[in-house]
Amino acid sequence: MIENDVVVTTKYGRQPSFAVCPDEPGQFPAIILYMDAPGIREELRDQARRIAKHGYFCLLPDLYYRLGTLRFDIPRRDEAMSVVIRGAMKSLTNVAVTDDTAGMLAFLDAQEKVKPGPVGCVGHCMSGPFATTAAARFPRMKAAASLYGVEMVTDQPDSPHLLLNQVKGELERGAGPENRAC
Repeated sequence: MIENDVVVTTKYGRQPSFAVCPDEPGQFPAIILYMDAPGIREELRDQARRIAKHGYFCLLPDLYYRLGTLRFDIPRRDEAMSVVIRGAMKSLTNVAVTDDTAGMLAFLDAQEKVKPGPVGCVGHCMSGPFATTAAARFPRMKAAASLYGVEMVTDQPDSPHLLLNQVKGELERGAGPENRAC
């Protein structure tokens, strides 16, 4: 595998990200892996590696970059840490992450290992709405998955459920029967 810590230029600044793809000749379709609330950590890097192992160029952006570098020791998570994580999560908006996604797509377009054309994305939990919104806002986003996405229906004008008719590709939504947050 080819792995790199990279920087994506966005409307708001420099977004640290992790990029990984197979160590083989050729170009690979791109997938954006939006992080969940605990943020960038080795577990998410491993998910990106698993995606890349199947023949993709995977970009894992740090959505909290506007707040500085946030890293959480999840095994030692307590209520105080949970409060900070929830605060960081609440700092994100569909509009800001959509703007970031434009920068991510420009970054992917500049990578020689990325196959031009359609892109996919995956959002877990807090990022489910971001994946859904990206699928609606960017016509080249031809495959999107919201896995256990929270706040998929809100009273906000950019609520993901209001954008579904704008999705031009495939959209998968996965949630458990007892997950009332979705």
